[in-house]
Amino acid sequence: TSNGGTGYAWTGPLAYVSGLQNPTIANAQLNMSGNYTVTVTSAQGCTNTAVTTVSVYALPSPTIVTNSPVCDGGQLTLNGTGGATYQWNGPNSFSDSNQNASINPVTMAANGTYTLIASVGTCTASATTVVVINPLPVPNIISNSPVCIGADILLGASGGTAFAWAGPNSFASANQTETITASVMANAGTYTVTVTDVNGCINSTTGNVIVNPQPIVAATGTAVCENANAQLTSSGGTSYSWTGPGGYSSPVQNPVIFNAPLTATGQYTVFVTDINTCTNTAVANVTINPAITPTIITNSPLCINDVLNLSAAGAATYTWSGPAGFASSSAAPTIVANSFAVAGMYQLISFDINGCPGADTANVIVNPNPVPQITSGPNIGCAPLCTTFTIQSTPTASMAYWTFGNGESVN
Repeated sequence: TSNGGTGYAWTGPLAYVSGLQNPTIANAQLNMSGNYTVTVTSAQGCTNTAVTTVSVYALPSPTIVTNSPVCDGGQLTLNGTGGATYQWNGPNSFSDSNQNASINPVTMAANGTYTLIASVGTCTASATTVVVINPLPVPNIISNSPVCIGADILLGASGGTAFAWAGPNSFASANQTETITASVMANAGTYTVTVTDVNGCINSTTGNVIVNPQPIVAATGTAVCENANAQLTSSGGTSYSWTGPGGYSSPVQNPVIFNAPLTATGQYTVFVTDINTCTNTAVANVTINPAITPTIITNSPLCINDVLNLSAAGAATYTWSGPAGFASSSAAPTIVANSFAVAGMYQLISFDINGCPGADTANVIVNPNPVPQITSGPNIGCAPLCTTFTIQSTPTASMAYWTFGNGESVN
């Protein structure tokens, strides 16, 4: 710029000339630095000169160094050189006046173009760089949990190219899929898989594995007498399946074997499933005791006033009943047949040591004694006299025994 006259003539470096009072040199270069002289002419034609010095400074040369690409959640670093002061601008309203800036933790919103303005004095220059923020992998655990104790645990992961497992009971693996055979309760718990993707980004997730115990099964049987009902009982689950001797089967929790024969004796196995579909078995014993068959032995028929002998064997207890209110618990009771009321049906109910009953009956006959009537004749005559003796009885006797006064006896 210049003043003081009506005409102006500028000269300077690089043979610069201009007739303007206030010329502008576009696109300044370093070799344009130096002294610029203006010759000013007044309206009267008088001239004078003035000199000004122009300095053209070199522009700053900013450079950007970044650790891009980085993973979501990591630390983005932005390092600048080439200036005296710096100003960073970028996505998500990012602004920082430090030479070296960082975003920690970085998010996906930080993706995009970053500009660095470097200044030296009044001179500025800018540089840009594109920052890439890679998303974290999304790991996923797939398992066959819940499982029953003793079953295999199947583990699988997705979402990356490399995998690292950690879990209960010191479990560790670098495989994408794993099988834990014959699981125990110690295998239950939280499993963590750490996944690395193609960009080197790492993420992890957890999954819970449940190992259900076997149901606690109880089973009982009974000891009953032949042809009685045998009871089976069980507990510990939600469904039941019994098997036993002779092809026996039942889906009932507490089945009854009706009119159990001797062949029902043996072991019965129940297969129990609980609410978690876990299974277990238990065994119950059933004993079928044979029924006893007591036999009454008696000395019937007998005569009035004789002793009635009753007897039985092979039992632990005896219960007799009979005519005229007869009752006894003896194995061999006796009764004096002093009346015909003793005659009739006698019943025996007996029990063996297992409590199994048996019964028998016997008909007792009591016969009356005969009433003899003797007739004879002729009763008077000359010796030798032959007399005939005749006996009749009620009831009719089958045998007679005669005794005479002279000591003679005849059947």
